[in-house]
Amino acid sequence: MSKSQKFGAGKTATEIRIVDLDSIDPAPYNPREISADALDGLGASIERFGFVDFLVVNKRTKRKGWPAKSRPTIVGGHQRCAALLAAGAESAPAVMVDLEAADEKALNIELNNPAVAGEWTADLFDQIDELRGELGNDELVELKILQLRDELTEEPPPDNAGGGPSVTRVGDAYRLGPHVLICGDPAKTGVLDMLCDLDRDPPLTVVVATAKKADAVVATWQERTGQVAERAADA
Repeated sequence: MSKSQKFGAGKTATEIRIVDLDSIDPAPYNPREISADALDGLGASIERFGFVDFLVVNKRTKRKGWPAKSRPTIVGGHQRCAALLAAGAESAPAVMVDLEAADEKALNIELNNPAVAGEWTADLFDQIDELRGELGNDELVELKILQLRDELTEEPPPDNAGGGPSVTRVGDAYRLGPHVLICGDPAKTGVLDMLCDLDRDPPLTVVVATAKKADAVVATWQERTGQVAERAADA
């Protein structure tokens, strides 16, 4: 491809250009970050498929409120740029825009806005299952595709905004500020394992549904931590 190709006109005019990565700066306001594990997955994706999702760079260097000697700024693709640099790349294709500071920030948010990205359908699960047979689990894990299925199968807490009956199942957990509320039988070790780590003190309050379970709750705590939940003993 040519080193520069223009599309559109006016404010929306864009240009595709090969840019030196050491000649552009990340946006200091960029509201996204990436974990080391996710960055590894992004690097594996680029290595396998190539750099198919270009950077977006604002070529305007004179913007209101910016230092006089500003350089072109990355608007979209901060994590992809980081993955390229980690792989030793020196240049990459970029979509060049020419925007004032406010429009640049708005575009940065819009490029990362899940509200305009659409939603996965149930067909995704069928495709992942097919890929597991064709590529194997290892490659899907490396590309963070298998993890995507796990995340999407995690059901959110039920929404009772409509005023209907609440639906809560054993194992459901809710964080209420510094507290955690879990639905389950406190006499069962598995429920207590979910509630807190073994190296931490037991919860100060254990609510027991029936008096019959109080002794079992106390016995469980004594066996696991050597401590008794005071409220459970009094139940």
